Amino acid sequence: MGHKIVKKETKMIRKNKKILIKVKLIIKII
Repeated sequence: MGHKIVKKETKMIRKNKKILIKVKLIIKII
């Protein structure tokens, strides 16, 4: 059970990192 929760957390962190990178790129363009 705990392992599945950790996997979900890492997936969310990766998604958040990708979103942050996109936001930074958009800010640079503007």
